[in-house]
Amino acid sequence: FGFGPVSDGKQEKVNKKVLDAVKLASEHDIFVVSTALNRTHNISWCGADRNIDKDLDNPSNYDAAIFLKKEQNIIPKFLVPQDRTTVASPTGNNDYTYYTDGGMSWATPYLAGVYALAKSIDKTLTPDKFFEYAISTGQMKELKGQECAIINPKNLIKTLEFSKGKDKIENKSNNNLNIGTSNDR
Repeated sequence: FGFGPVSDGKQEKVNKKVLDAVKLASEHDIFVVSTALNRTHNISWCGADRNIDKDLDNPSNYDAAIFLKKEQNIIPKFLVPQDRTTVASPTGNNDYTYYTDGGMSWATPYLAGVYALAKSIDKTLTPDKFFEYAISTGQMKELKGQECAIINPKNLIKTLEFSKGKDKIENKSNNNLNIGTSNDR
């Protein structure tokens, strides 16, 4: 298992070497999380803006990223927090800076972290399955007339834990059912 946040600036500028490296990593069960997941894993995603006056742990308080609100032709299926963020400051070890506008490179590490948590629960989790779970457990929101999911890490992790527990119960039940006939005992 492994992952790596990669920011390439503009998604459309991902070159063949990067795509080949991502393919090679995938063959070794390494998920390279990047701003170009639409090209490398066919997932339409983007960053999200948040209402800082409300509970930041509640996905319903998130909306399309600030730049996305201006773009007419981008309609992602999946949003991850990126805007209105406080980060370590370049001005000193104890300083923090608040930024209104983020970028996809800020959403990328967030997504990589959630994937790492999910993968720690289900070692067999693939990126495709992760996105299925992330979208189905996300907070649905209308964006430019289409629904998209805002990631909800709590729901995602709870669902994976439940699914994993359910698999254990089903496997145990199947093992008990396949113990042979009374003559075999």
